[in-house]
Amino acid sequence: MTIKKITIAEYDPEVILKLIRTKHKRQFEFWFHVAGKTYVPKRTSQRYVVFSKNTKCVACGIEGTIMALEMWEDQKVPHLNLYGVTEEGEYILMTKDHIKPKAKKGRNIQQNYQTMCQPCNNRKADK
Repeated sequence: MTIKKITIAEYDPEVILKLIRTKHKRQFEFWFHVAGKTYVPKRTSQRYVVFSKNTKCVACGIEGTIMALEMWEDQKVPHLNLYGVTEEGEYILMTKDHIKPKAKKGRNIQQNYQTMCQPCNNRKADK
């Protein structure tokens, strides 16, 4: 059985990230009202802080222009993902990359994170 990802709604990332920038560290909370339901996404992701500083991939320059409220069928708490969109309309997931990889003793701190699209992050691996 394949578990499906559900996109609940899409937003302008600047609107969402502005809320993150105005709150202290990761202490923010969102309530999204979509089609008569209220969704409260996970709010402790360090990715949000990384994306609030830069929405562009540091390697290829694709910019995250869509913030999607999503969840997997088997989950109860939705999350927000940032996507860049290619000229062909393909969505590219933006990720939180470790500048100095964890495999090389890179730390899990904001100063060691940067925004990178998933294809570039996969190519970088632990380099």
